[in-house]
Amino acid sequence: MYKIRINCTFKNELSFNNNKINKNLYNDINTKLSPYNFDYIKAIIILYKTKINSDHNYDYNYDYNYDYNYDYYNNFTHKTLEFICKEDITKKQFVEFIQKMKDIGFYSKNSCPIQFIDYTNNIIFNYDFNKIYQLDIKQYKKKNKYYYKQEYLYKYYR
Repeated sequence: MYKIRINCTFKNELSFNNNKINKNLYNDINTKLSPYNFDYIKAIIILYKTKINSDHNYDYNYDYNYDYNYDYYNNFTHKTLEFICKEDITKKQFVEFIQKMKDIGFYSKNSCPIQFIDYTNNIIFNYDFNKIYQLDIKQYKKKNKYYYKQEYLYKYYR
């Protein structure tokens, strides 16, 4: 499995038609992007990654997103928009995909990286979303101290 990943925690990282990325934009994103036109896209998800404090015993069965008494100041949720791909894509296809995203209304106020990642979580392509030029690739292998939750925006069922 391969994926295209871009940060969308804040509106200045990535927005769609001047709106913060969320599940409410599902129909607009699907209609404009038409994932079925990209035969390599299998699914589109919003991934929520919440850092776990080392001094906190984390209960994986508890949904911290809906607990208003939970300490949000010590735990930050990072959000990414991910396009799950069935196969490897070329650099040309990746650049065309970025351009298509920009053409249909995706916008980044800041210089936000967009990455193509392989099934072992190695970064294959790392580009600046605004200027569409290649950035240096830095591989990170850290101990995973995160809780993950995902919402599907699109899923190909064949």
